[in-house]
Amino acid sequence: MSHAAENLERRCQEVLKTSPMEDPEGTPKTILEREMALVLDHIERLRRQDRDTRHQLSKRQNEIETRILNLQPLPNHYLSHHWEERQSLISQLTGSVLRLEDHQQRVAVDTEKQIQAIQIRLLQLLNMRQQLPQYHGDSSDYP
Repeated sequence: MSHAAENLERRCQEVLKTSPMEDPEGTPKTILEREMALVLDHIERLRRQDRDTRHQLSKRQNEIETRILNLQPLPNHYLSHHWEERQSLISQLTGSVLRLEDHQQRVAVDTEKQIQAIQIRLLQLLNMRQQLPQYHGDSSDYP
């Protein structure tokens, strides 16, 4: 994540910490702040889902690599009559590892694109909130 994106999320979190989210009147400011909270939550859920997916893919990759190691002939061990079958299976499993790595990379890129699009929305919300006049309890403050 870029420094600017980190700062944006941190600024929005600070705004939300100081904001009374239970405003019953639903002023434009609180409506924007509620949406900011939802957007931040969405970003966090995407990151959590990405971590879980990467963990599952890494776990599967480790399982396959363990199978490959178990299929390798031991040093000073006679060659089994199943040598060709083992080599074929090792080749297939190696292909599976490469496909998993590729899939893991695509998942990471897709997640980052989704988060960037949501961060653009977060920036828009923050900018709109900053452009609102200060609310002092008088509805005439808003056009």
